[in-house]
Amino acid sequence: MTRIQKRRQKRISAIMCFFQYFATKDDMETIIETFEQDIVPYNHSEFFVVFDDDFKSLLTIAIEYETQIIARINSLLRDGWKFERLPMIDRAILFMAISEITLEFDDRAIIINEAVEISKIFSEEDQYKYINGLLDKL
Repeated sequence: MTRIQKRRQKRISAIMCFFQYFATKDDMETIIETFEQDIVPYNHSEFFVVFDDDFKSLLTIAIEYETQIIARINSLLRDGWKFERLPMIDRAILFMAISEITLEFDDRAIIINEAVEISKIFSEEDQYKYINGLLDKL
């Protein structure tokens, strides 16, 4: 498995944790622990992996900055749209990408490309174009 594939798996796993967070508002550390203990061992696939410490830190720090990150996403949306109106998977993908960009976790172009590619897998048919357009505004 290449480094790029592993990085994508970590991002997908992180997006699933953000999805769970937005659905339940449970503590992120509990979500990560549950994901790694209950999801990964039984669904280990091309998508789900155990996190490295850097991704665990990204997840918990991003939640600490949740209000600011959501405000940044809202600033990208057209009038009348808010973060809460977006499909849950798109919220998680955008939140992950904006968190990575805000926290300078990786190169901006790589982050955007990964968000678009992941959106092609999990979002509605052409939603990746919308996500790409939003992230290109940054």
